[in-house]
Amino acid sequence: MAHRYTRGSLAAHANPEYAGAVHRAVQSYIDYMDTFAIGGEAQKDKKAEKQIETDTIEVTIGALGNIQSLANSGNRILEKAAPWKLAKQSPQHPDLPKVMFTVAELLRIVAILISPVLPKSAHRIFDQLNWKMELSGKEERFSLADAEWGRLPDGHVVGKPVPLFPRIEIVN
Repeated sequence: MAHRYTRGSLAAHANPEYAGAVHRAVQSYIDYMDTFAIGGEAQKDKKAEKQIETDTIEVTIGALGNIQSLANSGNRILEKAAPWKLAKQSPQHPDLPKVMFTVAELLRIVAILISPVLPKSAHRIFDQLNWKMELSGKEERFSLADAEWGRLPDGHVVGKPVPLFPRIEIVN
């Protein structure tokens, strides 16, 4: 959509609503992971190992649920803003770059958060966003500190769109 409606260029803008939601989601993610780390180290016997496995699944589902909520926010933004309708009103509609920035920024943060669980998918998202390590001012891996709203610069151009999860064809 960014290529179709804004030639791939994003217009950065502050959005306190999403900045707050992202901060809460990242903090919740950290809390889930801290709970797992503390609980996992505290118990060592066989019965406790089984509970740790169950807790691990619950913690993982909880942490990933927060990430899913952020991704769903991006979908809701697109449904509400309807960039395809804005483009029909005017190809230069002033809200188009803002909508594309907001969704791209959410995707960048989602990619950082999913990187420990789905590293290849996260890297494909980074490639499509044209987001490289050097753009974050680092030479090593991304960290949770990078999952902060507003890191995409004004005028950033996203990469080429390709399906992240290609459709699986069912052969009968």
